[in-house]
Amino acid sequence: MITGFEDITYDLNDKEIACIEGFRKSLSLRIGKSKAITSNEIIESYEKSTGVKLAPARVRRIINCIRVNNLVPRLIGTQKGYYVAETPDELSDYLQSLGQRIREIQRVERSIAKQLMNWNND
Repeated sequence: MITGFEDITYDLNDKEIACIEGFRKSLSLRIGKSKAITSNEIIESYEKSTGVKLAPARVRRIINCIRVNNLVPRLIGTQKGYYVAETPDELSDYLQSLGQRIREIQRVERSIAKQLMNWNND
């Protein structure tokens, strides 16, 4: 769990774990940017087939589980949605994007840490 986001980053429950295989199968067919699927499309499709509505944060959590456990190799997520990279360049670009986002979060972290250290000096 992530502090401050406990309501959405808790471990997968049994129903969500049961979704993994279906998500895995569906996402593994999404080869190439032209076949990308957005979180909203995943939510709509899942609700249509099961009658159960998943929250966007929980869909991201399920997909995170799929990615970190390498259940769908080369699965990336962009503004276009989730899809399997077709080329090393696509995967490299995604890796670069992740690094850039990490660095931006670290910049905010350093700024907030300074603010905390200077709390009584303001």
